[in-house]
Amino acid sequence: VDTTSTENGSCGDNEDELSYVSEDEITIQIRSEDAEILKSSPYILSKDMMQQIADCGLPSTISMKQWVRLYSVSRDGDSFGTFLRNVKGHSFTVLVVQTCRGEIGGGFVD
Repeated sequence: VDTTSTENGSCGDNEDELSYVSEDEITIQIRSEDAEILKSSPYILSKDMMQQIADCGLPSTISMKQWVRLYSVSRDGDSFGTFLRNVKGHSFTVLVVQTCRGEIGGGFVD
């Protein structure tokens, strides 16, 4: 499980952000994480999947906001209490779930 929130972000001026550009030149901002954390707890979605969600699945008013991973089972453990604490107070949240068979699903909450 990954939970990602979108926050107001700059246009890639911050060195802690990764920018991805689609064919339509819409850029999403993803707050970077420590390399060791990403190695042990990689994102469920590829950058192309994130871009497709931003382009086709999110309201246009938030598609340019920075994405921040709030919770990951592999990084934060499987405590529902931890999940709730990590997502509390965040709006524009995408929940991504990957099953043990590799199937991916999710939803968006504003």
